[in-house]
Amino acid sequence: MTSLLLLNCSVLFFTIDRVESEMAIVEWAASGEITDISSALFPGQPNEGDRWVVRIHKADQGQAAYRSQSNALESEQGRLFLPHQCRLQANDHFRIAFSAQKRSLNPP
Repeated sequence: MTSLLLLNCSVLFFTIDRVESEMAIVEWAASGEITDISSALFPGQPNEGDRWVVRIHKADQGQAAYRSQSNALESEQGRLFLPHQCRLQANDHFRIAFSAQKRSLNPP
């Protein structure tokens, strides 16, 4: 069951709704759900309207641990609150990688 959940949540697309203090408020593309991601997790400064993708990979020595109580991946840099439909195995470790999506004239 965990493998199926990870497969569905291994690549997630989102848009930055706004940035408040040290948190980026994001809207997940698949669900429209709004959650927070620590700005420190991004490779660059997140800006309102930017589209991003996050890739999540299970790893024995991953940088982030999954916390089921908050449905978040936690690392030394901050937290990534996942959309509600993404549930991973509690206390497993993951690597997370962000990349910006190029803007186009025809948004998806």
